[in-house]
Amino acid sequence: MTASLPGTRGQVRTITAAEPRYRAGDYAAATDLLAPLTQLPCPDATALRITGLCRLRLGAVPEALDLLQHAHAPAPTDPWTSLHLGTGQGIIPPTASVISD
Repeated sequence: MTASLPGTRGQVRTITAAEPRYRAGDYAAATDLLAPLTQLPCPDATALRITGLCRLRLGAVPEALDLLQHAHAPAPTDPWTSLHLGTGQGIIPPTASVISD
């Protein structure tokens, strides 16, 4: 999933490092890794999505929805951003696996 990401190599490495932490249920660690990417003037959409999913799993629903909406806005036809925003909105149960294996 990260091979086609835009952005710097450092951003891709950060996202690649955060994904397995998310999958392992270490949502706080994934969020900590991705935090710098979500604070950029033009935040990375993948970092916003994964951080939003982490915040959702950690129970911070309003923050999660904000992050997921920001990730979805520039790419409304992207299936991942749509799926993840739908997860945040409760269309898909948040216990479902939402990052592909």
